Amino acid sequence: MPTPDLPSVLLELSSRLLADGDRYVVDVEVKGNPGSPMIWIYIDSEKGGVGIDACAALSREFLFHLESVPGVPESFTLNVSSPGLDRPLRDIRQFNANVGRMASVKWKAEGATHTLRGRLSAVDGDRYQITDEKGGVHWFDRGDSTEIKIIPVFK
Repeated sequence: MPTPDLPSVLLELSSRLLADGDRYVVDVEVKGNPGSPMIWIYIDSEKGGVGIDACAALSREFLFHLESVPGVPESFTLNVSSPGLDRPLRDIRQFNANVGRMASVKWKAEGATHTLRGRLSAVDGDRYQITDEKGGVHWFDRGDSTEIKIIPVFK
C-alpha cells in the first residue's frame, strides 16, 4: 500500500535527481488505484521546454530509483512530461519564463472566486504582476492566488 505522502516523497526524489541540471520538477500527481497508481511527474527547463527524448530518458532514470523507494507500490505506471500550456504555473522559474505572456489568474476573497485576465508583466520574489486589458496593474502574492495559467495566443 502506498504511503499517504507518496507525492511528497516522489517530489523530493525527482527534485534531488534533477538538482544538478537546468531541469526542475513542476508538479507530481498520483492518480487512480492506490495498488497500481498512475504517477505523473511534470518537469520543465530553465532553457525553455522539455522534449520527448528528455522525458523518456528521465523516465528511465526515475524508474531505476523508484524501485528502492519505500511506499511506492510494486505495480505503477510512470509518466514523465513537460507541463504543457494547460497546467497551472507552480514554480517561480515558470513565472519568470512567461513574463510578457497573457495569463488568467484565479483567487478567493470574501467567500467568492475571482478571475482576472491580463499580461504577466513582472515578477518580484514571490509576487507577480498582471496588467489587465484596460492597463490596470494588479500585484498578487503567489500564495494568495489559487491558479495562474498561461493563455495561448495563436497568430
